[in-house]
Formats: sequence, C-alpha cells, structure tokens
Amino acid sequence: MDRRAWAAVCALGLNEAVAYLVLARGTGGDNRTTSWSVNSVENYTGISRSRARCAVKRLVECGIIRIDRLGWKPRYHLFPAHEIPGCAEKTSDPQWIWLPNALVDGAAGETPPIELLRQSQEVGALRLLVDLYDAHSLAADGGIPRTLIHGPSFGRGGNCWSSLGWSGRFPI
Repeated sequence: MDRRAWAAVCALGLNEAVAYLVLARGTGGDNRTTSWSVNSVENYTGISRSRARCAVKRLVECGIIRIDRLGWKPRYHLFPAHEIPGCAEKTSDPQWIWLPNALVDGAAGETPPIELLRQSQEVGALRLLVDLYDAHSLAADGGIPRTLIHGPSFGRGGNCWSSLGWSGRFPI
C-alpha cells in the first residue's frame, strides 16, 4: 500500500483504516484491484457487517477506492495516492509500504494484529504500526533504526520520540 494513501485513510477513522488494510490484503499482483469486500472485513476483524459496509462506502465516497463491479462478488480498485483528493504529494511514484499478510490473517490461528489494535479503538496505534513497517529495515538495522527511536542525542530534550507517536500517555 502507498504510504501517502495510508495517511489519507487514517484521517477518516479506525473502521475505514481497518477496512482499507483488509481490502489491500486481498489485492492481486497490481496492488490495486481486489475482490475482497465487506464480507472479508467482517470475517478478518470484529467489525459488524453494517459497520464494515459503512466503512467501505465512506472509502468510496472519499475517492480512496472505487467499485468496479457490484453484486455477489464485488471488485474494488484502490486508487494510487496521487489520485486521492486531498493527498499532499501529487507525484505518481508510489511510496510502497510492504506489510506481511499475517497482519490481517493472523499467524498460527491467533487473533490478527489489526483486530487487536481495532479493539483498542485508537486509529493512531494502527497508523503507528503501519508507519513502523515503513520505517524499518530488517537487513540494514535488524528492525527499526535506533536513530528513529533515540535520535542523535538521546536524553533530555534530545530524543525524537515525536517521530513515532504515543501509546497512551507514553511516547514511543
């Protein structure tokens, strides 16, 4: 998924962000078209069918996705960031965030991470998780770069915690 599109989706709310992640999980090789729908949102998360339907409808109304085919097996198209109204950067080069399927599917029968974050009712926590996937480099740093957490001068006033976000009242 495109980093800039993700920011626009999170501005809509938690259910919309969760629905978008589920739809993005179901995209094909083009990372744009998906046959996953309201049913998938309901099956992979604890969002009720009516709320999932409202979230997908809002994504369509806001120009983030479009319906290519209606009916029993609908098909959606996820717009690139430069075609989404209100996205700051209008370059057509995608800024991909590669996410593991297990964020939506869960691993080894456990509750999927996006469902656990949805239960917290904090869209900021879900956005932070995805943004950390964007910031990490497993090969170069073994995960999240230390400079992102500690900054050049760790200590009073010299950290860059504000780059990541907050967990409750604690900076991350």
